[in-house]
Amino acid sequence: MATKKKSTFTKPSNKTTKKKSPIMEEIKETKSKTSTKKTTSTKKKTSETISKEVKDTKKKSTTKPKTKDVVKEVKTNSKVKTTKKKTTTKKKKVTKKDGIPKKYPVIAIEGNQLKKPIKTTEKKTKKVKAKKCKVSTPLFKRNTKKVYNKLERRKEIYEDEHSKLIFHKYKDNPVYLWPIVFLKNRFKVMIFDMKRFGKRLRYGTFKDKLLIIFMLLLIFICLAGVGFMGYVVINAPQISKEKLYQQSSTVLYDANGNEFARLGSQNREVITYDELPEVLIDAIVATEDSRFFQHNGIDLARFTKAVGGQLLGHSDAGGGSTLTMQISKNVATSNKASGIQGIIRKFTDIYLSVFVLEKKYTKEEILEFYTNIPYLGAAYGVEQASNAYFGKSAKDLTLPEAAMIAGLFQSPTAYNPFNSVEKANTRKNIVLNLMKRHGYISEEECEAAKQIHVKDLIKDKGNSSVNRYVSFVDTVVDEVVKRTGNNPYNVSMSIYTTMVPEKQDVVNDITDGNFSKYGQNFSYKNEYSQVGIAVTSVKDGSIVAIGGGRNKKGERSFNYATQISRHPGSTAKPVIDYGPAIEYLGWGSSNTVVDLEYNYSSGGSIKNWDNKFKGVMTVKYALAQSRNIPALQTFQLTTNAQKKDFANRLGWYPVEDGNGNLLETNSIGGFDGVNPLQSSAAYGAFARGGTYIEPYSFRTIEYTDTGE
Repeated sequence: MATKKKSTFTKPSNKTTKKKSPIMEEIKETKSKTSTKKTTSTKKKTSETISKEVKDTKKKSTTKPKTKDVVKEVKTNSKVKTTKKKTTTKKKKVTKKDGIPKKYPVIAIEGNQLKKPIKTTEKKTKKVKAKKCKVSTPLFKRNTKKVYNKLERRKEIYEDEHSKLIFHKYKDNPVYLWPIVFLKNRFKVMIFDMKRFGKRLRYGTFKDKLLIIFMLLLIFICLAGVGFMGYVVINAPQISKEKLYQQSSTVLYDANGNEFARLGSQNREVITYDELPEVLIDAIVATEDSRFFQHNGIDLARFTKAVGGQLLGHSDAGGGSTLTMQISKNVATSNKASGIQGIIRKFTDIYLSVFVLEKKYTKEEILEFYTNIPYLGAAYGVEQASNAYFGKSAKDLTLPEAAMIAGLFQSPTAYNPFNSVEKANTRKNIVLNLMKRHGYISEEECEAAKQIHVKDLIKDKGNSSVNRYVSFVDTVVDEVVKRTGNNPYNVSMSIYTTMVPEKQDVVNDITDGNFSKYGQNFSYKNEYSQVGIAVTSVKDGSIVAIGGGRNKKGERSFNYATQISRHPGSTAKPVIDYGPAIEYLGWGSSNTVVDLEYNYSSGGSIKNWDNKFKGVMTVKYALAQSRNIPALQTFQLTTNAQKKDFANRLGWYPVEDGNGNLLETNSIGGFDGVNPLQSSAAYGAFARGGTYIEPYSFRTIEYTDTGE
């Protein structure tokens, strides 16, 4: 038997195993989260180790054919490995995402042949993959790098394009033209940037477009703000000491062109700051502007709070006006508080306060203006008001008296003690609480002053100097303020009214109770009985006479002809019931209705004023006799929209239920919401054949200062 030759190939020695150990170490390092660079270098070492083993195998091999086969196989494997290496290098990022490098093959030698590389078990591979031992680069870092590169690229493009611009050189121009050169160069850069913005807006990403739109909006807001403030400054009125005290009066003329009233400075007596009592100054500052001596014309904290409160719908948030701003409003601007005119007026007040009044006058002078200018219910300024209410000079006022005077600045008509003693007393106590809060008086002084009621402070409210046409004057002033925003007491003007003196005198006799003058034997029940009268012209709808109430003791008091809201009663029947039937159903005065027992739709009973039923009758007779049941039946024949539209066009606004339907009680005037002037105007439409004219009290206004 032939002896079997020993193969020159031997089992891998310990050294060979040691050479393979880096592979195992690499796998361990992979499990312990080694870096990608080490993994790549280890792969290179592994390939080098395999190539070395192949070379050693060539040298030691004795059987050439077998060696060739083995070498071919090894070469093939080597190529495969090299390809894999390249692949892994290309897919380095993928390897990072998975967190697991490729498994390295282990070469096993058996006999005299090299066997194919033995791959590691799939279980181990899966386990390694599941662990995700390699931490990938955070996404935001990669995005940051991309954004950085993009910005760098944009910067390069911008600089490249910017370098192509041809600028004017300073050295080529004389020194005095350098500003023009600068402006020309800046203009070129601006045009260049605008073109780039246009391209970015058209072709850029969504973020680019959003950013550009936001920037353009911001620029527009800034320019609009600058333009608005420029408009305010240019159109701001001039203020002088003479104008602050309003030397000119407002003159009112009747329908015949004759003067019948003057409003303004003739009732004002000026008092200096040194003559003002300290208790009155403390009361005014604590109530109207607690930080008056700290701010420069605008109290930002209070103003911001007031604006925020108004935006949130809190009507009691206040207006945020300082004493200085109130002077501007009373003398230079107007009382407009809403719309664009209100915004312009507010910013005009701020400008005049901060940059005119506070710069031109001291705090003491401003406080002096504030106490002498306004109308305080019975007279102008604190000196005349003190004489009118207490029969003494302002310098002699006590704490409760000063608190009452200080309370009049907010609303002289509402808190006038001659009109409402209780309201005046409540306001006085509020002022005292504010003085205590700001440290001007102690708790004991506050409580002691509260114990003194206003009715015990004021003198007899009789005032023979009140103009006998005061009710018509108040009506005119209210309408002028509503239509123009200017108060005739503060802004000098000539007002040509619609008052007819002969008719106004008759109304005054009625309110005064002089019925015997007209052959009538009638008298009021007591001095507290009140009356409101309004007379309008059938011809043109103008107001010719107003009876604002009995026992009028001063200007700007409550007007019972224009300010009350009462049940119209049976006077509502032509407006709510028969008027819509004539308008929409084609009724005439001869149409018949039935006056029999009847109920409301809800089941409630309705009765006539005499608790009787008169059967069939004409509409004319039913209205003349003020029958309730025919009125309700007629009310039910027209639709809700027809009744509502007809009444609204006559200036009446009946009560609706939750669904917008008019209540059936409206048919007999069972709702609040009309005054004598509204009733007169509505009935005037019937006299004019159905044409309604909104009542008015003046025809022309001419401003004294401007002549407009």
